[in-house]
Amino acid sequence: LLYLDGRSLVDMPIEERKELLGSLIIPSDFVQTSPHAVGAGHALADASRARNLEGIVAKKLGSAYRPGRRSKDWLKIKTVHDADVVIGGWSRGERGRSDTFGSLLVGAYSDEGLRFVGAVGTGFNARSLDDLLSKLRPIEQPERPFAEDPRELKSMYGGKALRDPHWVTPRYVAKVEFRELTTAGRLRAPSFKGLRDDIEAKDVRFEALQASVASSEA
Repeated sequence: LLYLDGRSLVDMPIEERKELLGSLIIPSDFVQTSPHAVGAGHALADASRARNLEGIVAKKLGSAYRPGRRSKDWLKIKTVHDADVVIGGWSRGERGRSDTFGSLLVGAYSDEGLRFVGAVGTGFNARSLDDLLSKLRPIEQPERPFAEDPRELKSMYGGKALRDPHWVTPRYVAKVEFRELTTAGRLRAPSFKGLRDDIEAKDVRFEALQASVASSEA
């Protein structure tokens, strides 16, 4: 609730604005106000993770609404998982990254071979882009290493076909963070966190990825 009776409420403490909003809303099947909890942030975050929800928003008592500005008074705490994945290729970058790769094509081993689990397009800086490309170019190969062809999975790329994939020998293991593992076995919103030099690609198993997600949600 930002305005009421022609008066701006943006400087009013969050708890007072919520109280005003509650006095105006008659709960029904169509309209509800969102409940909040004071002092139970860790428990709520754990409950969100257990239900595989996106996360929670923590707002400091007494804080005001600041249009167009980020503030440490309001924090979005996302549910994330981490996993090790095998780099099996990269896709060509566009616009500001046209001279490097757009995303890493990654997978994990199952009984059928290297299973494609997603495209990692965030988490890089200029240095990591250059470093990764210098490692991947020398191990390019004509054959795709994945058991399935990522080019046929258009839904992974906003309905667009994967452009100009470059396949590589599956040598490097990357650590990624992601929001969830979908029912199709794809990583949702994966982000690159670095390379692993203490694990071999052949030891990265899809079953272990599934188990790690399941245990964090238990």
